[in-house]
Amino acid sequence: MAIIPQKQLFGWQEVDELGDLQRLLLVLNYLPDEELMKKLEQERGRGRDDYPIRAVWNSILAVYELPVNFSVTKASASDVKEGHKLVDGMAEQQP
Repeated sequence: MAIIPQKQLFGWQEVDELGDLQRLLLVLNYLPDEELMKKLEQERGRGRDDYPIRAVWNSILAVYELPVNFSVTKASASDVKEGHKLVDGMAEQQP
């Protein structure tokens, strides 16, 4: 019997090789949470907005996506630049 190799449709190895911020950006961009955000904002109505719903939700996702056990080290210039690009991109997406 011949074995026919097939290319995987989606390989987790590609995701594992991404940096932490890039993985977080994948989660934020592709998680279908817009309906949830609209419902939560509707429920809040015109109440206090000390903690904006979208910012809190993104923070919750970051806690679960980024590694829990990490040590703070001196960031390279490229890490800082990548972080600024991510934050700027997230700010542009917020209404």
